[in-house]
Amino acid sequence: MKRIYIIVTIIIWAAFTSSLAKPQSSDLIITDVTVISPERTSPLEHAYVRIHDGRIADVSRKAIDGGQRINGTGRFLVPGLIDSHVHLSEVPGMQLSQEAAFPAIAAAAHTQEPRSYLYFGFTTVINLYDRNDVVAKWNQADVRPDAYFCGGTPVANGFPMNIIPAEFRFRASKYFLYDPRQADRIPDYVNPSEHTP
Repeated sequence: MKRIYIIVTIIIWAAFTSSLAKPQSSDLIITDVTVISPERTSPLEHAYVRIHDGRIADVSRKAIDGGQRINGTGRFLVPGLIDSHVHLSEVPGMQLSQEAAFPAIAAAAHTQEPRSYLYFGFTTVINLYDRNDVVAKWNQADVRPDAYFCGGTPVANGFPMNIIPAEFRFRASKYFLYDPRQADRIPDYVNPSEHTP
């Protein structure tokens, strides 16, 4: 009787491990693609990549059967890129006055921008010197890279604050370091303790 249990256990174990090794029909197979990744010293050309449950499960030079297939010939598969310096509240190449003069064009550009980042492989962007609510709004879109906020901390009246007209400078620049040597150039409504490391 003990021998039958051992044989049944071996058969179940073999069937289980065999099912793990075989691609599932729900897998996505990328064929004949060049894989570039930091753990490799050189690109892996003509590779086959199996994606299972949204994760890379296998990378091989041998053909992988099963699953939905995407032909990667002439294309590259790389880890998601990070653009660590973006300004999501602005349209690249347009000044604020141009955005105000052409609101429909600006709105269309803002709608397209997340897709453009993804098209070129960027899956993460870091929004600098802006407001965190811009990032929250961006992250509500269905198709977009993940956005994170990193506020700049210029010295009061230093770059880039100095390119904003003085009458708007301290309202537009939420993040800055208080410099007591400039107390006469910092508005009275600014609380120094909120801008001191």
